Amino acid sequence: MEIYSWGVMIAIGYIVGLFLALKEAKRQGIPQTNIYNLSFCILLGAMIGARLCYVLLNLKTFILEPFKIFFLFEGGMTSYGGFIGATLAGFIYVRCTRLNFWKIADICALAGALGLAIGRVGCFLNGCCFGRQTHLPWGIIYSEESLAGEVGLGNVPIHPTQLYMSLNAFLIFIILYNLKKRKKFDGFLFLSFLILYSLGRFLIDSFRPWQPSDYILSPPFRGLSLSHLVCMVIFVVSGLLLWKRYKKAG
Repeated sequence: MEIYSWGVMIAIGYIVGLFLALKEAKRQGIPQTNIYNLSFCILLGAMIGARLCYVLLNLKTFILEPFKIFFLFEGGMTSYGGFIGATLAGFIYVRCTRLNFWKIADICALAGALGLAIGRVGCFLNGCCFGRQTHLPWGIIYSEESLAGEVGLGNVPIHPTQLYMSLNAFLIFIILYNLKKRKKFDGFLFLSFLILYSLGRFLIDSFRPWQPSDYILSPPFRGLSLSHLVCMVIFVVSGLLLWKRYKKAG
């Protein structure tokens, strides 16, 4: 039985994030049983969402071979799909248990940022989510067989965008951790996380080797990738919600 580095790092990130969430929940008087149940729902929602989004983006392939939808061991996940699935699953659980959504979301933002910083190292070890060719001194060289993609970037220095994403998430965690005792209302950390992450991801994705089909051809977003568009939507919506909750808090 093969053990993949990507799965190991994701598991470590999940456990570390869960430990932090339990610690924060205890500090705020939230039953830890709720956090265990919530973490399971989030994990399940993330897996389903990540896979479903990947299937939809590669629908032609899976229409011809629908049974491959369940071949998770072959890879095929999208981070945005995972985020959407995790958020929906968490929201449903919180609503069913009548917990304070925004308070729980702040805890998840801290745990998620730290877990993401660890998990993205797995992408680096796996050879996925890599960047374009670069002449910068920190460029990483993979063999053609090591890269999880067919873009002809093997054996040349490329941007280690996986590590950029890891560093971005870790810096966000540091910022949020220092802001948690100063927040004026629940939801501040969660919405700040979305704003900071979408901004950082927008910049990092500029170093990714997107396929022609990934680009938007219609104005006013012509030349941007679909990932860039998602970042813009998250940034704007999160900013509006943060402003709305700020005004509501007085």
